[in-house]
Amino acid sequence: MFDRFKINLVVAAVLTAVTAESLVQLTQIYRFSYDAYTHVFFADHYRRDWFNLWDDRWYGGVSVTTYPPLTHQLMALISFLLNLEMAYQVIAILAYGLLSYSIYLFSRIFLTEGEAQYTAFVGSLLPAAGLVLNAFGQLPTVFSTALALIAAYKYSKYLEDGSVKNLVQASLWTSSSGLAHHFTFLFFVPLTQLTVLILFLRRGKFMVKRTLLHLLLTAAVLVLILWPLINSATQALSLKEIPHATRENLFLNFISLAVFFWGVYSFTILLLPNAIAIALRRRDLLPLLALFIVLFLFGLGGTTPLPRLVLGSLWQVLTYDRFAFWAMVTYSPFLGIMLADADIFTRKYFWGDRLNSKKGPVKTLLIMSFFVGLIISFGIVSGSVVILGLQHEDLLSSDQLERLASFLDTNSEWKYITLGLNSQRFLLSAKTSATTLDGGYNHAKTNPLLTESGVESLDAAKHFPNGLSLLKKVLREESNNGLKYVISADRYYDYILRENGLRPLFTLYGPKNVTVWEIPYAMSIKGEPSHKESSNIVVTALWSLGPLTILAASIILGVFDKGLRRWSH
Repeated sequence: MFDRFKINLVVAAVLTAVTAESLVQLTQIYRFSYDAYTHVFFADHYRRDWFNLWDDRWYGGVSVTTYPPLTHQLMALISFLLNLEMAYQVIAILAYGLLSYSIYLFSRIFLTEGEAQYTAFVGSLLPAAGLVLNAFGQLPTVFSTALALIAAYKYSKYLEDGSVKNLVQASLWTSSSGLAHHFTFLFFVPLTQLTVLILFLRRGKFMVKRTLLHLLLTAAVLVLILWPLINSATQALSLKEIPHATRENLFLNFISLAVFFWGVYSFTILLLPNAIAIALRRRDLLPLLALFIVLFLFGLGGTTPLPRLVLGSLWQVLTYDRFAFWAMVTYSPFLGIMLADADIFTRKYFWGDRLNSKKGPVKTLLIMSFFVGLIISFGIVSGSVVILGLQHEDLLSSDQLERLASFLDTNSEWKYITLGLNSQRFLLSAKTSATTLDGGYNHAKTNPLLTESGVESLDAAKHFPNGLSLLKKVLREESNNGLKYVISADRYYDYILRENGLRPLFTLYGPKNVTVWEIPYAMSIKGEPSHKESSNIVVTALWSLGPLTILAASIILGVFDKGLRRWSH
């Protein structure tokens, strides 16, 4: 009976996470996020042409192998039953529920069962997750982080018993994390698993051989499936630094401080001295505290010189909000301990008294106050891009987008760019087969005109120092390469368009008016052969079928293993 009650507490935490994220998704706040429609576009690619590694619609042609496919393929799979936007919402809800459960599993490496249950509840209302998932739309980051935490747990189990079963599970879950998001795999996965290894080394267990086997198996899986990504990364053009708020001193800008610091940690950061006191009393938690501190410092971005010194030239192509998100994830176990010992915390960890916490009115009140704070923080942070006015609230209507897509499909032999559509330009890309010179993923750029500009997107040209000059250059030069249409929802650009000889064709009126402009002197490139990323059937098959197969195998082995353990008991 007690075991069943413990399991139900964890289930309650996961249900809390699913409910909280479902309520946020009902508001459709993702429409205002920065990256949600980027992932909708990639998912649309797999929905349209699953076994094609090239898409003509972005940057005049882009390799989809520049981004790990697992999250997008899951969305595409679900979109065969639902539409793409609903598929995004479903995966977002599932990813956040999985994150809460994975935080519980990760905390079990370091904490007692009761403490881990409280940690799961902290994970169910994590402000940082609300920011990254709902305000920024970074679904693959959240999904991959959840998989990475499960991988760290399975890795710890493998270090404990050395069984082939746990070796395979640890490597498959680790591989799944890499197949979902490369940034998470390159930084968060090594740090979490290194922390686990250090924990075992502190306990006098030398686990280097087992770790090497785990690394070799994981590397074999990832190299086989992600070889096109690895290959494209080695051949990628160097990008000129694109300005980002996290590379500045966060404490010198109110908006940056509100979003990237308080939005990540909320009131919980005020409890940091408690986490230090816990680690000093419980030395096994020192590696976890060190992991949090490293991620916390990197999460401050340009506030400290540490990221620039450590990362060198890589510094300028990364953003640092993800490090802050991971810092909050690794901070959660300390918050779980604080809740488990809420009524006796000061006496136990500051005075050193040997006490056991008991459920009572004081503890209940403290816990309830904590979770009310988390609920409020999660809600505010999830809608922060709208609350702080970071994204325009006026969006094109569905009818306007459909009519634009229909026009572009009718004239699909010509290229186009957008101005002032913000993230909806990605949704428009997903609705049409026409090609744009812009896009939504900087590392997929191949045109030197764009890679050397320091401008993130033509759509937001006016917001970058070199943006307007780049726009004028694109209008002049790319009109010789099939660029004929400019779709503008911002009258700021009207003078520039007229100055360069463009003429308005028609305007669609709605919540936000949008005008289609034509370059009358554009030269057609109709008949130009479409580039194909790879004709190697094995490489294509591994990329197209491998990620879902690895994830399915991870889940099946985990469920089968759990079933065997229950049966044996």
